[in-house]
Amino acid sequence: MSGAKISMVMPRRWYLNRSRVAASVLASILVGACASGSVPPARPHAAVTRCFWSFERAYPDRSQLPPYHQLEELDVRPDRRSGPRPQYPEGLRSRGITGSVEWAFLILPNGRTDFLVASRASHPGFVDPAREVIRRTWFTPGEVDGQPVATLACMTIAFSIRRNPSD
Repeated sequence: MSGAKISMVMPRRWYLNRSRVAASVLASILVGACASGSVPPARPHAAVTRCFWSFERAYPDRSQLPPYHQLEELDVRPDRRSGPRPQYPEGLRSRGITGSVEWAFLILPNGRTDFLVASRASHPGFVDPAREVIRRTWFTPGEVDGQPVATLACMTIAFSIRRNPSD
């Protein structure tokens, strides 16, 4: 039996990785740097940064994109309303291959997705089924001042094989 898991990471320009921030603060306290107020900023999460860079490389000419917002600019965050489960490619399932695909895309004001970019795929056979999931997924759009707006989002579609049918 197989299953696919969908996880969504909403992008932020300065995404804070709590463990890194805690480690930076602790290290600063230990060496006395906090006395001067200089706590080093946290680095953006690698997967989110990769999504942003992939999106920017795929669409260097911003005039072809609708105006969009980052997560920290929103009053209301987008939320996944509905969407299909990924179809596990039979050839990969029969060979026991698992993996995932990271996507960067825009959630439009009507809740549909567009401008999809695969920022990373563990196997090329997972890209098309994952693309179909993103294309057919509906979101409640993000809002600014009570108006729905386009939002840049990142989502990972994971493909795994369940060994135990009761899972």
